[in-house]
Amino acid sequence: MQMFRDELSEPSIRFEETNYLKNQLRHHRAAFKSLCDGEVAHQVRCAINRLQRIKASGVYQEWCCRSLWDEMCVEEFIGPGEFRPFMEPDVAKIVNTLVSRIPRHLVEAMHCWLDDEGPVETGSMNLMLITDAIDQELWNRALLRGERMHEIRLL
Repeated sequence: MQMFRDELSEPSIRFEETNYLKNQLRHHRAAFKSLCDGEVAHQVRCAINRLQRIKASGVYQEWCCRSLWDEMCVEEFIGPGEFRPFMEPDVAKIVNTLVSRIPRHLVEAMHCWLDDEGPVETGSMNLMLITDAIDQELWNRALLRGERMHEIRLL
């Protein structure tokens, strides 16, 4: 009879262990995502800071733009126009410089998180995944700020 009870209790232990492992995995994934998202957000803030220090070209004088960041926001809000091809190399240079300065352990973590295929060998990482993620978030923030600038302009 004792053997029968042990056999019945064993699956419940496995079930509890499985739930525990699933919860731990969920927490680890959330922490990993938070780490990677936080690093992307940090790099975007650094890029914005650098763009704010570059003087505006004067293309959008009616918007009272003082920096390249202001012009980027207006350009993204209005829609890709004639100015964006001239702006993108400067933005790409800033983003590439920032990505090259990210510590190696964060580059590996971000690459694993952003790559759909999962972990890769250390020597074969493609920094374009990280660059694209930062660039996309930068342009998204530019659009949001452009919308706010437009609302203020209407007041």
